[in-house]
Amino acid sequence: MSGERFQLLKEEEHSLADALAAALADMIPVDYPLRADLLGRVPWGASPGATYDAAFRWSATEDRALLEAARALDLGQADILAIALALELERDAHFPAALRAIQGDALGPWPSLSLIWRLLEHVGRPAHSPDRALALGILLVLGERAPGPEQRLALSAAALRALTQQQQSASADAPEQWHKQAAALAGRIGGRMAALVLRRGERQDLESYAQLVAANLALRPEMLKREEPGLGAACRLGNWLPVETVETVAGRSMPALSLDGYRGPRVLIANREGGIHLAGWDMVDAAPPQLTPETRHRLWSRALPGEILPLALPALRLGPCRIAAIGARAAMADPDDLLHKRLRAAMGAEFRSDMEPHATLIPSDVDDQDFAANEALKAEFEVLLSRCRFRAAAGNPVPGVRTLLSGPSGTGKTLACSWLATRLCLPLFKVDLSSVVSKYIGETEENIARLLDRAETGDMVLLLDEADSLFASRAETRDSSDRFANNQTNYLLSRIETFDGIAILTSNGPERIDAAFTRRLDQVIEVPLPAPPERRMIWQTHLRDGHVVSAAEINRLAGLVDLAGGHIRNIAQTARVLAGDRAIAWSDLLRGIESEYRKLGRSVPGGLIR
Repeated sequence: MSGERFQLLKEEEHSLADALAAALADMIPVDYPLRADLLGRVPWGASPGATYDAAFRWSATEDRALLEAARALDLGQADILAIALALELERDAHFPAALRAIQGDALGPWPSLSLIWRLLEHVGRPAHSPDRALALGILLVLGERAPGPEQRLALSAAALRALTQQQQSASADAPEQWHKQAAALAGRIGGRMAALVLRRGERQDLESYAQLVAANLALRPEMLKREEPGLGAACRLGNWLPVETVETVAGRSMPALSLDGYRGPRVLIANREGGIHLAGWDMVDAAPPQLTPETRHRLWSRALPGEILPLALPALRLGPCRIAAIGARAAMADPDDLLHKRLRAAMGAEFRSDMEPHATLIPSDVDDQDFAANEALKAEFEVLLSRCRFRAAAGNPVPGVRTLLSGPSGTGKTLACSWLATRLCLPLFKVDLSSVVSKYIGETEENIARLLDRAETGDMVLLLDEADSLFASRAETRDSSDRFANNQTNYLLSRIETFDGIAILTSNGPERIDAAFTRRLDQVIEVPLPAPPERRMIWQTHLRDGHVVSAAEINRLAGLVDLAGGHIRNIAQTARVLAGDRAIAWSDLLRGIESEYRKLGRSVPGGLIR
């Protein structure tokens, strides 16, 4: 059959795999059973050359992507035939068996260069090596270096994915605000070496947005993880829009994947700060449009069908992917709990992996009756609450909220933050300074930047306790240590000014905080030691119903025990331990008071002793 050509009709369209089957059948002994199976793929009498010509002339559906990419990548006949054969080895069990029958077990089911040359002769083409496919990394040489004709070839992992993956369509649930801008961005980057850089938003949302851009470019989005052979050529083979996440860092330029051989558009997902090193590509910065409250309401209603949504929920700046994930978590929680509580727990669980190990979730709910404060202090926190709610309003030029709570230890600053987070229906995360501050130059800034980036893209209340250790006053520069400390403070001051989330800083010594930081704050709230009326509320909160202490005795405690709420909590806990299974009595409280005053090095007020 390798002699006279046989003219195939267009109606008898055949693929490169059919031509390869006919050529391999010519090389297999006549009495070998596999030969008949291979010949069954082509019309009787059709030569391998005629089938190969027909595959190029009419391009079967399964070959079109390869042949179109071959023209763009300047692949020759040897390259195309070798790629097609390596691909069929992954698809059809007849082909590995045929190669074993022809080459023997020494070379196995992998095509050697000598086999490629023989196949080219059988289809009427000059015997050349697939040098271009090898140079681009589409084909790899297996094993140790062997004599040229015995070198075994295989598709690279990237090329195999590109030639075998199924088309993925963009999500039909994408917000309507995204579609118009995605189409416009596709027009800006399409058909040229342009990189769309997405910096603001959740990673999952940015990936979904990249899928929309890919759909408008008639490309398949491919999430790239690492450098690998043939990756650039695979982008062309698979009709991919490469999407890569670059972990950018402030003050540095991080390299993107090179993608040798690819000259089309790409998408880079980066952190808010830091540069990207990418020579030869035009950079286009963009971000998905912010969702309107109406769109978020529809997304929440879809995620929590049949639920009565809290009024503040559509104002939260969460994206579609987080809304769906949080809704799923809340739907699986105990249905007897209020939706507000289920949502806060679901948000905390959703964001915990992003924030750890630099921040810890504080899951407690604090209602109005648990927040013991005088009227002036409550008014200050109501203003703070309004600021947090207003930040999501359209046209707000300063979407971030930065507040300092100052006051002695134990006055309830963390409790106040829990109250704020509860009212906002947001999770509260407390920054662990021991994991943020580093002795290595620049690492503290990187940790803070990473933490603030995560807090911005999510929706949460971020508590930076003992903030004076981070935002200390800048010292006169005497040595390199002072210079680096001042540089750290300078960076933190500028970064916190551009932070557009909710950051609550606390300090026992606000005078130690750099004066320039005050201008960058929206509010400074002094949390004083509680007065007797507030102390009475705190005692009632911690004792609850499990006691036999009279109202008059609680009034006496409120008037004489001049301690902060944290100390009162400790006394109540000690009394509960002493009481065991019975109700807390006055004697239990007195012993707890004696223990707490002893810790403080003070004497118990004489009026408590009967």
